[in-house]
Amino acid sequence: MGQDTPGRRRDPNAPTHAAGPLSADGVSDTLQHALGGSAAGIAIVDPHLRYRYVNAAFAEMTGMAAADLLGRSVTDPVADLGSHAGVLRQVLHDGEPREATAAVRPAGSRQGRHWWYGTFHRLEAHGEMIGLVGILLDVTTAHQRQRDLERARAGLVLLEEATARIGTTLDPDVTCAELADFLVPSLADLATVEVFPADIPVGARLKTPGPLRLRRAGRACEPALGLHLHDAGAQGADVEYPEGSPVSVCLHTAQPVLRNELSEAEAIAAMPGTGRIEADRGARIHSTLVVPLVARSHLLGAAMLARAGDRRGFTDDDARTIQGVAQRAAIGIDNARRYSRSEDIALELQRALLAEPGMPHPNIDVACRYLPSGSSALVGGDGTRPYGCTTGAACW
Repeated sequence: MGQDTPGRRRDPNAPTHAAGPLSADGVSDTLQHALGGSAAGIAIVDPHLRYRYVNAAFAEMTGMAAADLLGRSVTDPVADLGSHAGVLRQVLHDGEPREATAAVRPAGSRQGRHWWYGTFHRLEAHGEMIGLVGILLDVTTAHQRQRDLERARAGLVLLEEATARIGTTLDPDVTCAELADFLVPSLADLATVEVFPADIPVGARLKTPGPLRLRRAGRACEPALGLHLHDAGAQGADVEYPEGSPVSVCLHTAQPVLRNELSEAEAIAAMPGTGRIEADRGARIHSTLVVPLVARSHLLGAAMLARAGDRRGFTDDDARTIQGVAQRAAIGIDNARRYSRSEDIALELQRALLAEPGMPHPNIDVACRYLPSGSSALVGGDGTRPYGCTTGAACW
């Protein structure tokens, strides 16, 4: 499987063995012809781990000519078996065959790191150990597919956990706080969730000139980073983002905005509000990711994540995973808002159905207020009415 590494065209009849006791005793012309035509990379090394024979497939895998490999040690940086050296020494020591998979960087590869799977056996002649043979395959494609499957599986597990932990109530602000808490510390060092204020009409949310105003509904932060961001906006407060900021760009395009390797000034500009620039300079924020909160084609707000210190920056895979979490959270936020609106309508309807109290006696003022007895039935046949009694008292 040497096709992953661009190299020279194979010539199975080319001389690919070194002169010496090993080649003379163990690699006959017939055997060389059989090994030379194999699709697997085959290499024979002596007890000092120097190449004594390589076939055309192995030479192609390394990106080098066979003649350039012969006599080199496997630990030579260009010889590509250095990552297997420990396994080779164990096989030479005890004679037990072993298998191993290791990362290598072939000299002629444009792909960078490759993964080689190899099986190694000790060679003996006349009761004397003369070296070992390795049979290797380039399994980079299969390894990458396996890693992709593992990442996909991990992403599904994460989304399943998000579904269980986010949206546990019918309170929009609680759902936003649950989203922020879920993102930190597993996916970020800082997470904020902001939504459009209720006093801004839907049609004017992104058309108002000047800074973009949002209401912070959720915030979570690693304790060490929080020492530098204590003035970055408390939960429930209105925050503003200038035009061109990551949050503003995200909401205007409804697309994630990922920025890595931020300078100190860029990191400060990504934060909302003013008056805490000095505090931010110790935060060492180097990466930000903003994802929109969209539910049923309605833009609700945005979630901003930041990473700091020695943590690696965000990747495209991170962005896709976090976007999936945000989409599920947005559905929960929208469901909670819809429930709140329906609850308000039900209460107003019930109040409207109540009859105005009469005046059973000129010296008695009567007032009533509707309070539902529970959260499950907000509209019912509740009612109250005063009646005048012959004694002058008020009867109910």
